[in-house]
Amino acid sequence: MTEGTGLHCLVATDLSARGDRALVRGFRMAAASHGSVVVLHVVEDAYPPPILKHIRDDVRILLHQQVQAMPESAGVAWRVEVVPGHDFEEIIAHAFGCNLIVLGGGRETRLSDQFLTSTTQRVVRRADVPVLTVKTPYRGPYGLAVVALDDTDPAERAVTFALDAYPDMRVVAFHAVDVPSDMVDPAEGGLDAFARPIRDRLARVPNFADRGRFTCERGAPVPTLDALVTTHTPDLVVLGRPRRGWSFLLAQDLPGHALMSARADILVAP
Repeated sequence: MTEGTGLHCLVATDLSARGDRALVRGFRMAAASHGSVVVLHVVEDAYPPPILKHIRDDVRILLHQQVQAMPESAGVAWRVEVVPGHDFEEIIAHAFGCNLIVLGGGRETRLSDQFLTSTTQRVVRRADVPVLTVKTPYRGPYGLAVVALDDTDPAERAVTFALDAYPDMRVVAFHAVDVPSDMVDPAEGGLDAFARPIRDRLARVPNFADRGRFTCERGAPVPTLDALVTTHTPDLVVLGRPRRGWSFLLAQDLPGHALMSARADILVAP
């Protein structure tokens, strides 16, 4: 996304309260940026064709009525898609032409969720565009984000997207350095030696100098993120997606951990 292009959101809903939160946030963001919304619901394709058609028709009517009744939809271009298939696959496929996927989050943790097998987590791991997981009711535009940074392109894309998408939001960015204290040499600049590559990247990010603050913290990324979220109580947590692998699947990295534990909304950029 570039400044001024608008947020064109694919909002996936399962007709639950989680989906309703995602719809409100998606339409609010689209309206503020002169964007658009595709409302998607996926029906499992295990039904016989006549029953599947009946379900799709009923859901399409229901969603049209719901969106038309939403004050947030006024003035926003939108359409409804009700398709058969596997939820996460169809969400990713129908995101073509959109620059943000919006999903509902916040279900009660179950044993299966410990391995990040839910629809939201699968989409976050595989999508080609940023994914916003809405865990909280809409209380206004995002005012403050905590952003986890490292020296990778996804992290840079994440903070760039967030600052562009939410023009009134302030950012507290951090880089966690998990090394023993005897490896932090004051003569070499201390922690700043680890932070220098990230500072160089941030210098290229529009608006960060005006709206962002960066700190380098010694410690493991997960407890550092938890501490900053507790201290600042942000509206949003912003992260770059790491390489695919078991660390993400088992919630041993920041996006996996944040999706399962953080109470703020979560934005993950690929």
